[in-house]
Amino acid sequence: GSQIHSTAKLEDWAIIGEKNDIEEGVEIRRSILWENVTVKKGRKVIDSIVTSSKQVRYDMINKIY
Repeated sequence: GSQIHSTAKLEDWAIIGEKNDIEEGVEIRRSILWENVTVKKGRKVIDSIVTSSKQVRYDMINKIY
């Protein structure tokens, strides 16, 4: 399964794949994360798609990565 930190926020809707790591203070809104994704501390993922085996180190708004 995925690990989602207790301070992470999933808002509106979010689809989270297998084996993801959502770190402290992350905000995910209206986005899709495939499998093996790490979203680093404090990052925002909004209206975006993150494909497999990526590390999100910067805010993503309206992006495909």
